[in-house]
Amino acid sequence: MRLSFGVLRSHFPPLVLALTLAAPASTAAAPGNHPTLEAGDACIQSAKSCDPLKVGASFPLNEELQAGEHGALIKLADGTTLDLIPGTVLRIQAAMPIPLGPGAPVKSQTMTLLTGKLQVDASPKNGTRRALLLRGPGKAQVILSGTAAISLRQDTLSAVNLSGKMLATTANDWNDIPTGKAFSLSKTKPKPQIRSILPAPKINGGRWVTTTMADAAEALTLHWSEVPHAGSYEIRLVSASGEVIRRASLGPQETSFHALGLAPGSYEFHISALDEGGLDGAAAPPVKLAVIDVGLPPGGFRSGPSAVQVAEGQTITLGHAEGVELAYDKATSYTPAGKGFVMRGDQVRLLRFRTPGATVDGLLRVEPRSLGVQVELSPRNARWPRDTITATIRLINRSGGVVPPDVKMVPTVTLGVTPLPITFQEESYGVLRASITPQPGQLPAALRIEVHDQHGIYLGRGFVEIAK
Repeated sequence: MRLSFGVLRSHFPPLVLALTLAAPASTAAAPGNHPTLEAGDACIQSAKSCDPLKVGASFPLNEELQAGEHGALIKLADGTTLDLIPGTVLRIQAAMPIPLGPGAPVKSQTMTLLTGKLQVDASPKNGTRRALLLRGPGKAQVILSGTAAISLRQDTLSAVNLSGKMLATTANDWNDIPTGKAFSLSKTKPKPQIRSILPAPKINGGRWVTTTMADAAEALTLHWSEVPHAGSYEIRLVSASGEVIRRASLGPQETSFHALGLAPGSYEFHISALDEGGLDGAAAPPVKLAVIDVGLPPGGFRSGPSAVQVAEGQTITLGHAEGVELAYDKATSYTPAGKGFVMRGDQVRLLRFRTPGATVDGLLRVEPRSLGVQVELSPRNARWPRDTITATIRLINRSGGVVPPDVKMVPTVTLGVTPLPITFQEESYGVLRASITPQPGQLPAALRIEVHDQHGIYLGRGFVEIAK
């Protein structure tokens, strides 16, 4: 195949990669339309520092942009996206017309990749043709209309055709690079060294759902099969909004990933094997992950690792559970998780969450609320007006578990059916004490103390018979 186009003249060093994203001149972005940092972190280099950019901010042309430790997602005016790995440095330059075959020249934007690696999505959008022109070592040139991963390492330019059309040449004799193929160009190998890309890793399951009540032992986990000849694995954890939350490069023998400390929400896990030249292989299908936000009703509390206590009839809300399946106790059938769970009866329930394909469930143990009180009234054989009664109330957990730190005991005192305005003093957390002096009224009578918490949930009671 032969394709004629004009020479892109520049003073770039021979091993600097020039990227040109092209669109028909009639639909090209206005000259003043600058690129934008969509996600991640990046800075603009100057002689003395690197000035940070804010997400959503645009930046000027002809400046060196450096991706930070989380990488950077750049969006150009025509919608083309550039996903830079950490440490990648590039310069986006002014638009210029370039003839790409028959017809009028295409008004294009030129970029210089100084170091690192990026993924480019220049696939057609809204009926508009987009193309990517790469200039590499010597006379090497590449045209892409689709998506690709591009790497510049030492003296070697490498790219992989992930989708669409790709052509490569060192003169005017163009080589068609099929989808799923990669190539490298260097000073010593000016002819494209075409090879197949690595296959996608096979995901073997893991725990893909957890809750905000889980402990460190219940991290999100993923496992995959080792890909022969892989030099590394590139993983990305992407939020529902498309932001890359975590990005990592793992060694060729590492076949698992663990994620702790994620905020409630839905996520996607992306993984591909990279060859020894750092080029992407086929990507595994994204895996849906979720961190369910467990909302407790008034008086509910976390009672242990992945365990909560709530009162009879109360509802636990389940946020970010879309697409998550739920099974109870030892059941083998799963149904959509829904938005809540109502506590019925006094039996412990085990909620087991998963997304399709997972081999380990995320767990939430729901226990009946076991908070109570011990009410001590002394002396037990009290007589009035002779004795003053000492009342002591102690907050306990009848199941032997933790006592949450924010429970307030609200006691009510009655003599027979008559309420008594008794003031209790807090001796320490979970301990109230009061002295009840002889009261007027018909004797014998029962002195009763009934205790609720600040939400009106019953905790317990005690009484003493008072003789005359």
